[in-house]
Amino acid sequence: MFHLYSTRVLVFTAVQTMALSKILAEVDSMAATVFVAVVVASLIYLKSSPPPPKAETTATPASVGALMRARRSIFPKDFASDPQIPREAVERALACANWAPTHGKTEPWRFVVFEGPSGVDKFLAMKHAAIAAQPGLPEDARKAALTKAEKKAKDLRKCAYIIAICVKRLRNASDKLMPMWEEVAATSMAVQNLHLALWTEKAYGYWSSGGYKGWLDVPDVRSMLGMDGDVDGERDDVLGFFFVGAATEEKVRGYRAKRGDVAAKTTWY
Repeated sequence: MFHLYSTRVLVFTAVQTMALSKILAEVDSMAATVFVAVVVASLIYLKSSPPPPKAETTATPASVGALMRARRSIFPKDFASDPQIPREAVERALACANWAPTHGKTEPWRFVVFEGPSGVDKFLAMKHAAIAAQPGLPEDARKAALTKAEKKAKDLRKCAYIIAICVKRLRNASDKLMPMWEEVAATSMAVQNLHLALWTEKAYGYWSSGGYKGWLDVPDVRSMLGMDGDVDGERDDVLGFFFVGAATEEKVRGYRAKRGDVAAKTTWY
């Protein structure tokens, strides 16, 4: 059966074809035959190629606003010990992250996912080794950092996923290298999309910048995360990690937040 769009084009084009064929037939019967053949082939193509569907959404200003106001950063210490968050939920959230604005069309955000207990163990091992190898760190500071990392490991083992938040430096289609701050801004918006989408899946978490400009700069870490490249001397960057876990409704309700009046932060002209 023809699609409605194809049917309309078929009727419209068929009428034009008949009229033009009569004209061409008077000039050159061979030209008319070729013309008709081309039109028929086009109609067959239209039958199999309907127009793309219109984008539809059930979201309303009220529902979007409610989601944004409800979102909270939930810390791993309050995660359930046995999180049950299917990979599909995280994949859906990452797909939402992928639709962040990107000025230079570079889509600079990159995510590396440490999944489940084995993935979390890999993350913790990477972190421990990086702190131990971090250059220029005084030994007393290194010891303190390792002790702190060990204390936090207990809570991080409650994570269902740990997602590295990265910025890839690359030129756009016009061979232009976008300013780094724009790429960081684009990646940050991707993380907001990720956070909001995870919230709707009842998968909670927060963005930690721990290690930024510290152990995250250790070459082995950058290599493991695929962030060891550069363009014209400007390096890829790792902005931290998003810790994802499950939590009870009681724990989530315990996170309260408020914001100052936006009118005090806005100037109109």
